[in-house]
Amino acid sequence: MRLERWFQFDAGSTLTPASADDIGRALRDKLKEEKIAPAPLLAVVGRDRVVLKEFRIPRVAEHEEPPVVRFQELKALAESGDDVVLDYVPMAPPGPEGRKVQVVSIRKDLVKAFRRVAEAAGLKLSAITPRPFALVAGCQSAIRTGVVPAPESDDTAWALLARSEKWGEFLIVRQGVIVLSRSLAGPALSSDSALLGEIRRNLVVYGNQNPDRPVRTLYLAEAETPGGLAERLQQALAIPVHCYEPGVGIAVPDGLSGTIAGLAGLFVLRTADEEAPNFIAPRQPKPPADPAKRIFFLGGAIAAACFLAFVMYAVYQVRIRTQQVDLLAEDASRQEEMVKALDPDWKKIKALEEWSSTDVNWLDELYDLTARMKDTENVRLKSVTITPLDDRTVQRKPAGRADTNTKQVAYAFTMTIVGLAKSERAVNALMAELVAESVYKVYAKTSKGIPPRLTAQGYEQEFTTRVEIPKRRPDQYTRTLPERTAGSTRRGRGPRDDGESLGGFGP
Repeated sequence: MRLERWFQFDAGSTLTPASADDIGRALRDKLKEEKIAPAPLLAVVGRDRVVLKEFRIPRVAEHEEPPVVRFQELKALAESGDDVVLDYVPMAPPGPEGRKVQVVSIRKDLVKAFRRVAEAAGLKLSAITPRPFALVAGCQSAIRTGVVPAPESDDTAWALLARSEKWGEFLIVRQGVIVLSRSLAGPALSSDSALLGEIRRNLVVYGNQNPDRPVRTLYLAEAETPGGLAERLQQALAIPVHCYEPGVGIAVPDGLSGTIAGLAGLFVLRTADEEAPNFIAPRQPKPPADPAKRIFFLGGAIAAACFLAFVMYAVYQVRIRTQQVDLLAEDASRQEEMVKALDPDWKKIKALEEWSSTDVNWLDELYDLTARMKDTENVRLKSVTITPLDDRTVQRKPAGRADTNTKQVAYAFTMTIVGLAKSERAVNALMAELVAESVYKVYAKTSKGIPPRLTAQGYEQEFTTRVEIPKRRPDQYTRTLPERTAGSTRRGRGPRDDGESLGGFGP
């Protein structure tokens, strides 16, 4: 850590709840003037405004320490515990007889005043630290970085003097703990003899309490100058005096360099994360760790991880399915476009199928009709009229037919047969032959009277019937004409283009 820039200004009054708003606004204006952006506010409070005590507490669990320290401190305070804010730092590890702690307390109205300063300045108050702890941290930083020589050993007591034009503090430290802290004011800041006398009195007080651990070194938080305070103190005290500048590389205008000693120590505490009292966030009781709660949180973490993994897997699956749906939709769109493109061809094919369905082989049909005319002496045909059907959709096979090869029939033509019959039995025989053809749809015959000239020839009636005929394959025509008497040239089924007349037709 190093300081890059600093400024100081006189707020004109001591910090109190009444003057806090004015000081905060003045600080805000000064920050704007110096072009410094708002940042966390760290504050130090002088030794003269805090109460510093040491005492031993019984050995208790770590989470029980804060309430025990507060209870013992409030017993020793002369004022109500509601009027103070306190914090503490351990001075040593806990032992069989308990633990020694250092307790610092401050009036609550002063903490409120600091909060109002921060609020008026537009800053966030992060810490209020007693200045002695900040001074010790700054001096220890100078020792660690080799700016000044280190004490002879960790158990060696050493003193620290920091002063400015308006305040001064004298500390004695041993093993990193402040064992004596005094505030200097009045004549001690303006007269070397008064300052020297104050230092000697403090050293004597400490020596009487710790005769076997005398102060071996004095550190002075200001620059060393020829004939300066460091030389005069060394001659008077007969112990080494080492000087260090709290803000290395920063010129301190018109004042003692100890002015920024507390500021520099604050940054050391902040960056090194060292232990020090903080009246904004004092130590609070912490409940003991519950193993069951730890297991609960561990289980919750595992469950959360599993849930997160499940969500990620679900999202992955949804993404895959979405891609598949998009691909299928794109494929369906292509298929639909293909269907639209093939629609004209489909219409042509359908028209060809409809035309082909009317392509009945009439030579075979007439041949079979001739073969059905078994009784040509009693039945004569007057006419055969063929008419195409308008509705050529597929229909169910007529009920009662035994042909299992044709389940459905698309009828193409209607053949109307008109003939003469000499007896009802002869007509029924012809109708039976027609009905026996499983693919035909045969309608009931109708009869009517005949002229006298036909009656004279032996005919009794004129009959009419209708037969709906589908297109059939060539192999479905299996009928043959019966054998003829001698002299006939027709034997079975033969060519139909020789001009031979078909027997059984008409007069």
